[in-house]
Amino acid sequence: MKKRCGFVFFIFAVLSLISCQKYLPTAPQSGPGDGNVPLTRTEQIALDLINRADWPLDESMPLYNSTPASLAKFSGNRIMSFIRQPITGNIVHYAFQIPVGPGPFDVIGIHRVVKEKSPTQPMNTRQILFLQHGDAKDFVGMFVPGLYGTSFDMDFGFAVYMAKKNVDVWGIDQAWTLVPGGQPDCSFMADWGIQKQVDDLNLAISVARAVRKFMGMGYHKVLLSGYSSGVLTGYALLNQETQLPEASRQVAGYIPVDCPFKSDDPDILQVFGNECQMMESLIAGGQYHLDSPFPVLGPLARQDPDGPSPIFPGFTNMQAALFFGAGQIFGDNVAIHYLSGIFQNGFPVDLRYCTIPQWLDFMASGPAYMSVQFIVDYETIMTDVGDSPFDDYLSQIEIPILNVAAVGGLGQSSVYTNSLLGSTDITNLIVSTGTPTLVEEIGHIDIFISGNAEKLFWRPIYDWVKAHTSINYTNSDKFVADAE
Repeated sequence: MKKRCGFVFFIFAVLSLISCQKYLPTAPQSGPGDGNVPLTRTEQIALDLINRADWPLDESMPLYNSTPASLAKFSGNRIMSFIRQPITGNIVHYAFQIPVGPGPFDVIGIHRVVKEKSPTQPMNTRQILFLQHGDAKDFVGMFVPGLYGTSFDMDFGFAVYMAKKNVDVWGIDQAWTLVPGGQPDCSFMADWGIQKQVDDLNLAISVARAVRKFMGMGYHKVLLSGYSSGVLTGYALLNQETQLPEASRQVAGYIPVDCPFKSDDPDILQVFGNECQMMESLIAGGQYHLDSPFPVLGPLARQDPDGPSPIFPGFTNMQAALFFGAGQIFGDNVAIHYLSGIFQNGFPVDLRYCTIPQWLDFMASGPAYMSVQFIVDYETIMTDVGDSPFDDYLSQIEIPILNVAAVGGLGQSSVYTNSLLGSTDITNLIVSTGTPTLVEEIGHIDIFISGNAEKLFWRPIYDWVKAHTSINYTNSDKFVADAE
């Protein structure tokens, strides 16, 4: 019953810089306190957020004569929405949205998951990790899935795990994740390629760093992690940063999770090279978005499991959901899969490391759309089917790298990129669970939703984060201890 399905990378496998200067991020000035120095847009966003969240300013920092009255003039409409959401104990999720352009959908989300010493009083911690999601998911759906549905414990998720260990976790929702379904015209996505994602990620990291600076945690670079197609967004940012002075760079170390930036695997080159050409033909025909199958497959499998699948002819809705999760959706010769499955007669009938309800909840929480131009850009990078400006300076990337992958996901194919970098501090964490066959191995999405993810992936990632957190902090007595 295996079928090859011609859709896109990690969602549809079945299946330039922003021109307006006011939206570009700028680093905070190094010497706050001079009333003649204007606030940058990034600083304004950071102060607006601090005010909305009721977070404390560092009292030792004479921030532009920062009396409540003087700071009030910086409040405005830079924060479009804001929530504070307790998760468990003293772990809290903050989320807000900001405009990144003039259009109604030129909006990104920024998230913070952090431990608090009292309500609205985040603990000062040296450790900061910024997360970039991949295809078909937003920040919460990928890294705090316990906040969606009922099948996960509310405190389940990689971001919560790291926050419990005193890591200040930040992340982004790229603009396409926030576009509501049912749009009659998505032509506004025509230029939503990887450069837009890099620019928006750069702004979001700038805001996180400015907030931490104003709260007394220093203006230090972040550790960044990109997952799935987010790996390519992250590397594209690093490629861009190599052309900046060291003081203007924002990333101190990178954790690419389960995706090659460049591949030498012939099967991957063929599958994604062909797919890239198909995506280019969609753009040529005036189609700039794709509908995600996740929010279709999940609810159908739950509400009508035995009904015929509208996406996989000949399958029931439940069979379609299981095949999409654990099947060889890239073709019989490519063992890449999302989840480790339990098979009967060559077809997945259950999941090995997470439950079926958890998988259905995970899919149901997916955004409605993806940008076709983004897919074209990252598949061009990966397969070299065309020229790309986002890989011109890989040999100049010299920051520490922790390459994480699942054997049943992109696995060993993720290692090739390492050979193209200038870094001398590269670690590979390629996880296998020793199942009888490769198609049963731990998979691409298992990394973040499986019951053994904490032991196999999250703990080693935390150990690396702890080891690579900068020790060049002043006022170190203000910081909570790193977790053991």
